[in-house]
Formats: sequence, C-alpha cells, structure tokens
Amino acid sequence: MKKRNIKLDKYEQGIETALGKGEFVRSPNFTATKRMFENAAKNNKNKVEDFLSLTKTLKFPSMTDSQIKRAINKGRV
Repeated sequence: MKKRNIKLDKYEQGIETALGKGEFVRSPNFTATKRMFENAAKNNKNKVEDFLSLTKTLKFPSMTDSQIKRAINKGRV
C-alpha cells in the first residue's frame, strides 16, 4: 500500500501513533456506538432533505435540488 503525504492535526497524529504501536483496543460497546452514529447520520440526512425541500418551496421554486445544493455550498443560501 502506497503511503500518502497528508498533513495530520495533533488528534489524528495521536491516533496514527497509537495504531502504529498496536495500542488500539476495540470498544466493548462497538456495535451500540456504531448504531448510534448510523442513526445520527440518517437523522442528519433527513434534516438536509427537509431543508432542501423548504428552500426550494419558499426561496427558489424554479431551481433543481442540485442547483440549491451548489448555492448552499457557495454560501448563497
């Protein structure tokens, strides 16, 4: 595997060092934690979709969802 030169912050460097030393230990409640993050991601996706729908209805009825997303990313909404 080819190593990439990516600048890491202190937190990321600490994780990489711990992994390199074999200090990583799997969480005893890994499944529950994973499920929690998956649910949070789903909830966030639903909120984004609701926001897009509202934005389209109220501000930009003639724009497509992809046009609205681009406007959001450029800070126009």
